[in-house]
Amino acid sequence: MDQPYDRILKKVTTKAARKLLDIAGILPEQTPVVLRPLEREVAGPALRTDQLFHYQDVHEWTVHFEFEALWRAIMPERLTRYQKVITLEYPGVEVNSVVFVLRPDGCPLAGDYTHQEGAYSPVTEIRYRIVRLWELDPNGVLTGIDEELLPVAAIMASTNDQVLQIRRRLAGDPERTAQLLALLAIRYDREQIKAIFGDHPMFTKEILKHSWAVREVMEDSRQEGLQEGRQEGRQEGRQEGRQEGRIQEARALLRRYLESRFPDLEIPGEFDRIADASVLENLLMECSPPDTGREAAIAAIRRAARN
Repeated sequence: MDQPYDRILKKVTTKAARKLLDIAGILPEQTPVVLRPLEREVAGPALRTDQLFHYQDVHEWTVHFEFEALWRAIMPERLTRYQKVITLEYPGVEVNSVVFVLRPDGCPLAGDYTHQEGAYSPVTEIRYRIVRLWELDPNGVLTGIDEELLPVAAIMASTNDQVLQIRRRLAGDPERTAQLLALLAIRYDREQIKAIFGDHPMFTKEILKHSWAVREVMEDSRQEGLQEGRQEGRQEGRQEGRQEGRIQEARALLRRYLESRFPDLEIPGEFDRIADASVLENLLMECSPPDTGREAAIAAIRRAARN
């Protein structure tokens, strides 16, 4: 299943693939190429790459982008499968894999891997480029006029002042501001993000409106979940006022998110006793980072219910 950062970065890459090759150090800047997007679902076993492009300069070649929040030990094996299947789909065309890693935990400096399917199978040696985003100088993006990669620049080796500069440049662009918020959540905690965006009373509402957590739920269950929440909110609101309606909507939204994120999660009974809309909204933010696991979500719910 695609992670939230996958969807953001795939969308960004659609318009900024050429610049990403500069960032990865694969092509010198200003090298003329012809770019044509390829279907990401390649033949063979049903594998779906994050992004796949055909490039043409003096040669034809295929570039394969993968985006990973954290480096995982299984990645070299996955890349081997990807490269084999891409080669079957596009025979005779050089394949170059580039892995953009978003956080430093356990990430190697370089990528090469020797693989053998069985004792009598030929040995396959693959190479791939690892791009450690947090080490990259963002100035190449910040000084350009193309704003597609500005949210990504915020999780490069950006200073707080540079992140604030990015925030100001994106102030009139709700979609990219939402991308910025979601990507910042990979590296910063909620209080750090609030320090960047300010403690404006609309901060929580905007996070809930634009963050990947809410957008993920809304994509799959907006009509079912949010409509139900709003209906409950309107019914309760007529009886107990707007505050109760806000509580019902926040609870319905959080429940739909938890069910979408953790399909087999048994939500603790204490959940329905949380009767403060702000607590429910803050709980959604606490559960939304990509590295929040099932047990951490349950613990957060129980803490919120006790307070």
